[in-house]
Amino acid sequence: MKSTGEFRAIFRVTRRVAALALILGALPSALLATSASAAAATPTLTQVVASVNPSVAGQAVTFTVIVSNATVSSSTPPTGEWVTVSDGVIGGQGCTVMSWTGASNWIRGTCSFTETAAASYNVTATYPGDGVTYEASSGSLVLVVNKDATTTTISSVAPSPSVSGETFTITASTAAASPGSGTPTGTITVSDGAGKTCSIALPAVSCTITETTPATYAMTATYGGDANFVGSSSGTTNEVVGQASSTTTITSPGPSTVVVGATIPVSVSVAPMSPGTGTPTGTVTVSDGAGDTCVVTLAAHVGSCNLIPTSIAPTQILATYVGSTDFTTSAASPVSLTVDPASTSTNLTLSPGATVVSGQIVTANVSVAAAAPGSGTPTGTVDVKVGVTTVCAVTLSAGAGSCTFSEPALGSPYSVTATYVASTNYATSTSSPAISLTVNKANTSLAMSVSSTSTVSGQVNTISVTVSAVAPGTGTPTGSVSVSDGTHTCSIASLDLSGSGSCQITETTPGSYTFTGTYAGDSNFNTGNGTTAETVSKAAPTTVIT
Repeated sequence: MKSTGEFRAIFRVTRRVAALALILGALPSALLATSASAAAATPTLTQVVASVNPSVAGQAVTFTVIVSNATVSSSTPPTGEWVTVSDGVIGGQGCTVMSWTGASNWIRGTCSFTETAAASYNVTATYPGDGVTYEASSGSLVLVVNKDATTTTISSVAPSPSVSGETFTITASTAAASPGSGTPTGTITVSDGAGKTCSIALPAVSCTITETTPATYAMTATYGGDANFVGSSSGTTNEVVGQASSTTTITSPGPSTVVVGATIPVSVSVAPMSPGTGTPTGTVTVSDGAGDTCVVTLAAHVGSCNLIPTSIAPTQILATYVGSTDFTTSAASPVSLTVDPASTSTNLTLSPGATVVSGQIVTANVSVAAAAPGSGTPTGTVDVKVGVTTVCAVTLSAGAGSCTFSEPALGSPYSVTATYVASTNYATSTSSPAISLTVNKANTSLAMSVSSTSTVSGQVNTISVTVSAVAPGTGTPTGSVSVSDGTHTCSIASLDLSGSGSCQITETTPGSYTFTGTYAGDSNFNTGNGTTAETVSKAAPTTVIT
């Protein structure tokens, strides 16, 4: 068997001879006959086999080309020309077999190329022949190139962890899976597992998501595939999203000095702290540091409420955001506050009225109220005064109360006022105008009795009297009482401390007698009268033997 080099040498000589014949234009007929007989071309058979079929996009395929002598009886292999292998696409892929090995009647060689697009290709191997000894031939096959598999990976999520409202970046990529190669195109869709997605349009490598609810999110990346690559999904990468920090601000604290019970409109705002974003919701508790509070319900992260201090203790306004699912609690910087005692007004009424009698019980009804802008219910005591003298005191309950007093007629009319005694949180005040109380003399009753209602002529009888105030007057009348039976009289010059006294009358004439007592009155009591009776009998004679 001739070597490959020998085949090529024969082919070169033959071609040179043919070329020389063309130049000379003619050769002797005997020579021509001999040459024509020698140039009778031998048919050939070309076959092509793919190393893998079907293949995938980007996979290198090796094609084995076998060119054999079609004459079965021939033991001479074709000469080793260059064989082209083409995919049948204009401007497509191809390769050339340039190195051969041979046997008795065939030669074999290989070359490779890579299809990057998924499709079916009519691959043809063309043996050109040597132009003299061997005829040209070709062989073909259908190469099926399928889409290549891919691997999709999330390489990073940053920052991680993050906070509510913070934007984080997901970096993901898709690569061709071996044995394929190439660069996938299309889109990677990143999902947080809770409904939010972002898209990476290849060749970009990242996209962003902003979570507004703290949780752990299972991030996955899904490549949708393209004409040459099938889709794939990544594993799960967890992103932990925590609460965002917040900052609370007292935007309008109201006046810096107020009185107890005054209304202080306080406005606040709550904002997320970077890198968090969003709109905090929920409530802010506003306080004066002494137990008085009001609550702001946020709307669009702002709001206001009315704070009413009930004591002079507070020295600052505080605001604390209680936090929410998405945002942490925070406190505003305190704002100084001065609270002074509230002014008051005191009201006084007298019952039964402004005209009474000596000793009559007078009820003083008082009430104390905070004067605007203050509010609340004053506590403590109220002194009821006649002139400058306190006659009774009221301990307030729910801002009101009463006490009683009485006055004699002597000195009337009287000026009556009520003065609230200042407390820690409320200033003193006095009722105005003063009430003029007129006290008239009280009526009296005169009770009389005799030591004996039945006496005898010449017997001494003691007449007792008691002078009392008639309701509603009270007290003990003073002064004198005169007693008369119409003929005889006796006098009680000065009643004792109980309003009582006595005097004596002796009747010498039998009969029935009525004693009339007359009270002369005093500065506080009117005059009064009373009666009692006595029957006088004859005295028994007394005989004396001497």
